[in-house]
Amino acid sequence: MSGRQSFSKRVLIPLVVIIATVSGLAFFGTKLLNLKAGPSSPVIVATESGKPVESLAVLVLNGTTKSGLARVTADEISKKGWTIKTVGNYTGPKLKKTTIYYPAGYKDIAKNLAADAGGKIAKADASMSQSALTLVVVR
Repeated sequence: MSGRQSFSKRVLIPLVVIIATVSGLAFFGTKLLNLKAGPSSPVIVATESGKPVESLAVLVLNGTTKSGLARVTADEISKKGWTIKTVGNYTGPKLKKTTIYYPAGYKDIAKNLAADAGGKIAKADASMSQSALTLVVVR
């Protein structure tokens, strides 16, 4: 007579083994893929030519009183492949045109963002992020 196995042998032991296996795979997978890079770290993306191009995360700030403008813009450029670091409100001097502020050495990347989001580019001053592009939306 084979008898019935207990609940712990039928369900609990396999469940513990499955959870431990998935947890272990997730842990080692993140280590192998180095997924701990912060959102302000430059990102390497492939282009149609096959040459890698460095990219930066984007701070999207609303430069108007129109509620939700930064979030809508962030969603639009995110669909075009840009990494969004922060969405918020701009508190600097009033701007007449959407402006992308870039840290030293990242003018070309700012031009790429301007092509996707519109607006002009300008070098970021010392009070602005030096590890991300800052897009101030004025529409």
